[in-house]
Amino acid sequence: MEVYEELKAILLKQINTVAVIPTLNVSQYLPSTEAVLGENVTLTCNVTGQESGLFYWYKMNCGRMIQTVAVGYFERVRLEAQFKIFRFEVIKVDNIYSLIIRNIQKEDEATYFCQAGAAYKMTFVNGTNLAVNQYDVKTSQTPFGNTTAVVTGRHWYLK
Repeated sequence: MEVYEELKAILLKQINTVAVIPTLNVSQYLPSTEAVLGENVTLTCNVTGQESGLFYWYKMNCGRMIQTVAVGYFERVRLEAQFKIFRFEVIKVDNIYSLIIRNIQKEDEATYFCQAGAAYKMTFVNGTNLAVNQYDVKTSQTPFGNTTAVVTGRHWYLK
């Protein structure tokens, strides 16, 4: 009976233990980056001061499962299979990991997070909301009034 009571106490202690995943003191709101179809975007993650033996880039679309974009350990970082296309590249220079997305497409619109740490302590370092616009509207003042240029990819239309 005594062994039973000891096991019961151990199990109750484990059940009542709460796991906490540490995060940096980061603002509740994520910064946003806007891009126009066809542009190139570089997202950066500075891991200075972090244990960074392990590193990840994640892509999160509303209503979909989170995708792992890139995985790194120590000095080596690589793209996951579904992102090994010519438009995506990941590089590490000193303590900065960069995710480069070329020729932005609408399906690239998402929230991107980076995470760094060690085997038993991973921290989300930062995140960015990437918005992709189909066109860019530029308005300028001229001696003849306002001129609006609508940019769709590589074509300009004056209004």
